[in-house]
Amino acid sequence: MKADWLKSNYINISLATTLALLLVTGGLTMLNRNSLEENIAIRKQVEAAKHEFTYHVDQTMRHMDVGLRGYAIVHDRRYLYRSPEVLRADHSKNNLRLDSLLSLQQYADPAGRAALQDLRKFMDDYLTYFTEMVNALDKGDSTTFKTLFLLDKGASHGAVFSVAKGFLFQFEDMLDAEALANYKAAMNRSLYLQIILIIIGLPCIILVYYRLRSERANQIALLQKLEVTNRQYLFDSGEPTEVKDAESVVEHSVTNLKYAAEFLSKISEGNYSLSWKGMNDKTRSLNTNNLAGKIVALQGDLLRFKQEEEKRSWTNEGLALFAEVLRTKNSSITELGDSLLKQIITYLKANQGGFYVVNDEDEAMPFIEMISCYAYERKKFLTKRLQIGEGLVGQAVLEAETTIMKTLPEGYLSITSGLGGAEPHFLIIVPVKSENKVYGILEIASFRVMEEHEIKFLERISQSIASAIASATTNLKTQRLLEETQLQTEKLRAQEEEMRQNMEELQAIQEQMERDKHLKS
Repeated sequence: MKADWLKSNYINISLATTLALLLVTGGLTMLNRNSLEENIAIRKQVEAAKHEFTYHVDQTMRHMDVGLRGYAIVHDRRYLYRSPEVLRADHSKNNLRLDSLLSLQQYADPAGRAALQDLRKFMDDYLTYFTEMVNALDKGDSTTFKTLFLLDKGASHGAVFSVAKGFLFQFEDMLDAEALANYKAAMNRSLYLQIILIIIGLPCIILVYYRLRSERANQIALLQKLEVTNRQYLFDSGEPTEVKDAESVVEHSVTNLKYAAEFLSKISEGNYSLSWKGMNDKTRSLNTNNLAGKIVALQGDLLRFKQEEEKRSWTNEGLALFAEVLRTKNSSITELGDSLLKQIITYLKANQGGFYVVNDEDEAMPFIEMISCYAYERKKFLTKRLQIGEGLVGQAVLEAETTIMKTLPEGYLSITSGLGGAEPHFLIIVPVKSENKVYGILEIASFRVMEEHEIKFLERISQSIASAIASATTNLKTQRLLEETQLQTEKLRAQEEEMRQNMEELQAIQEQMERDKHLKS
């Protein structure tokens, strides 16, 4: 009778036993959890206090030292990494965080507090010292900087730091040891609890196992939901959803996560040419808002940023190159034109071009003349003279705007490669102007269509060329005026000499007449 009752009520007995066990377990678990959380919090506070004290003080000193040396070497304030103001603000924030932690830990050691205050005073003094050296570098006062630098006020940092660290770490280690002891006690309680759970709960687990078999259908539904979630948030391959077992579903999710991590790692290394496996025109719309879609979008953004950075670098290198040409090849406008045109065509990978200047010596009849021509890696000795407004070049002088043509009139280019084949089909005409005055024209032809950054680059260097031409023209006019003045001076000197000789002759004649008159009388 009793055996039959047990057999018919074994589930209820198991549930009651499990419930009682759960209540006991819950009480012990809450006790252990509170103890563990308290001890973990104390240990975290200890780690945080040590970190705030050691890492941030060390980081502040390192930033000041390395940044100052970098600034002193390359004279670029960006190498400071952080300005004195930012470092001082960070130092103040670190002090506040450390004070908050020490207050929470009830740190009241007078000697330790005094040592910490000495360290902070040292750091404040060193920040002031650092600021003085930065100000000296800002003003270019290397003498003051060298004098301050040789004082080496950071030499005593180690001693002050060690004293404060000794007091503070002794206190923190004591707290850590107490927390560790409490933690071990809690772990022992947990061990005893686990033994009890094994002894009492194992039979209940065996009974529950049979009940879990009936939950297989629920598990399949859950796996189906997991697979759908994987496609929704990770990657959707577009293939039919099929759930075979839990392992395959989980493996599919893990595989997607690993692939995403590897893909991000390769992108971080600068490899932007990757293609996401399974991502194509058909599946792209399925992965717009999930992790795969976002990563591919990020890849595209990074690729565009890299391309823009390469364009900026290309432009800056070109500007530096042509600045050197303008500086060294300025003995004459013709020499300047030859050097500039050759460099421009080579740098832009174009085919041919011409450099025209506006000749306005006769203000009533100004004209345009070609002073340099370069085509197919050779200087061409061509001459061309155009009126203002004549042809595309003359029109560009009037309009003072860049002209771009992607289809050239037949026979427009008179220079060919000599080997036959196609002729350039892209032409850009850039006015060489400064302060709305056109000094010349750059005419460049190419097989390929130039990109926007190349066109802007041409327009930028044209301004520098215009300034160089304006300067050269002014110097030439000044030289001509000087030559004319010298010529007039020499002419006046000759006339003066001629008058002097005439006066001497007249005086001699007069003296002779006086002598003749005296002899007659």
